[in-house]
Amino acid sequence: LFGCEMFDVNDAGTIKKHELALIVNAMNNVASWFGDPAVTPEEVDALCENVFLESKDGVVVNYGEVVHQIVEDPAFRTFLAGQGSVHYG
Repeated sequence: LFGCEMFDVNDAGTIKKHELALIVNAMNNVASWFGDPAVTPEEVDALCENVFLESKDGVVVNYGEVVHQIVEDPAFRTFLAGQGSVHYG
């Protein structure tokens, strides 16, 4: 949640799709920089699309309510398990 809170400058508890993509891509890139396998950009995009499918307007979500959806996403679970298919750098 910390990454989401950094983008929540008005303390509304919400995040936009492009902000979620920035957070997940940053985590992915840092892990890869340290030598861990990363997920593909397409997998990150799919994760973000899946999270926002159920949003009311497709623009913002309450990150506290969707964090379970994020951590259960197959791409995120692959990332957490260190089983990504790509290495950067």
